[in-house]
Amino acid sequence: MRKRDTRVYLGLLNDVRERIETGTAMPSIASKALEKTANWGLSDTEIAYALSAPWQAGVTTVGASSRLANDWLFTTI
Repeated sequence: MRKRDTRVYLGLLNDVRERIETGTAMPSIASKALEKTANWGLSDTEIAYALSAPWQAGVTTVGASSRLANDWLFTTI
């Protein structure tokens, strides 16, 4: 699972990097992070995971809420 996640996150980060290089990137937290990489001393993998954290937190929260709602629904029927 971690290898797949790393591949996905790095792919998204590299997509932003390519857009920056071609001048088609929209301002975003990812583009700002890539501009400041040298200042932070982080690897691409570390940046990719840091940028994915809010998304992952949302997915986890929604998943947990959905399971709770589903459990509640089936226990009340």
